[in-house]
Amino acid sequence: MSDTARSAWVKRLPGAEPAAHHLVCFPHAGGGASFFRPWRDTLPPATQLLVIQYPGREDRLQEPFAETVEEVVEGVSAQLTAELDGAPVTFFGHSMGALIAYEVARHWERLGLPGPERLVVSGQYAPGELPPQDVHERDDDGVLEVVERLGGAVSDVRRSPELKEFVAALTRADYRMLDGYEPYDGEPVTAALTALCGRDDPAVSPEDVVRWRDFTTGPFELLRFPGGHFYLRDGRQAVISALAGALPHATGQYT
Repeated sequence: MSDTARSAWVKRLPGAEPAAHHLVCFPHAGGGASFFRPWRDTLPPATQLLVIQYPGREDRLQEPFAETVEEVVEGVSAQLTAELDGAPVTFFGHSMGALIAYEVARHWERLGLPGPERLVVSGQYAPGELPPQDVHERDDDGVLEVVERLGGAVSDVRRSPELKEFVAALTRADYRMLDGYEPYDGEPVTAALTALCGRDDPAVSPEDVVRWRDFTTGPFELLRFPGGHFYLRDGRQAVISALAGALPHATGQYT
């Protein structure tokens, strides 16, 4: 992997310096770092926002899609450890990002590195419990139907043949990677774990999400929010306000 590719994994959206806390966000399948950029305006100034950028999208458009979760975990870890300065860290992963955040946290613990104080997982089955998906076997229209069912906006995408082909290929590649995912052997994380979900998520129910309690040796809590799979898009302010307890070292006002 080139130095350019390696340096592209983490996007820093700084607040006030010095940072009192780092919040690292891992996007969903088909998503990019831009999904979390609006969070910068809502977080306390002393919280440093770092967002993971997977290859094959946004400013990494010319790179091939990742093929395995292990590839992403190793790429993220290589840069993320260099980006942090010793301030406490929280990981937040939505959907596919929840599984990647979990595996990065476990990877750090296996290496003897200090992991996040808290892992926040959102809208995802617990490791090893994700049902088989057929998204990567569908044609472009079939892939977009899945995105739309989960609450993704696809009307503009369908009007552009080039955009339709790209979005379908990107989403298909991420789901193919998820289908090949198997949790690594070893112990669960030691970090406190908070699981979030939308009450009306058509893909992952609160009963599914609560199973994350078995994947930490630390404290666990489940938080439910109004909305579907992308409840955190329209309810960003409520989500971040609820996470105030998960950012214990952050200072400043949540707006």
